[in-house]
Amino acid sequence: MHLSTRTATEPTPPGSHTEVVLDTTPFYAESGGQAGDQGLLRGVSASDDEGDSSSSSGGGASTSSGGSEPLLLVSDVQKAAGGQLFVHTAEVQQGVLRVGDKVGGVREWELSGPVSFVVMC
Repeated sequence: MHLSTRTATEPTPPGSHTEVVLDTTPFYAESGGQAGDQGLLRGVSASDDEGDSSSSSGGGASTSSGGSEPLLLVSDVQKAAGGQLFVHTAEVQQGVLRVGDKVGGVREWELSGPVSFVVMC
């Protein structure tokens, strides 16, 4: 996924609240009364993008710019531009996010591990 935006913005340092606009997303966007997913967006380094899983853990890996890999806590996702774009409301937890950075996402329920369901009839 590539960070997409209609206007260039300043880099977002840790603690910043921001909206990240993407053309694709692993998150469910709010629709039909159902809340959007929550989870994490993290910077994807060149080695991750080429399929090298050695740095896929997320925390603190270096990006090509030499800083900490961006990590954002996503609190909401909305559809925009007729469903062609997805707006992620997020807070930067570490690193600096810049326009054009590649990001990957993990939904909250994927972070907590397997989920069991009990069906009562």
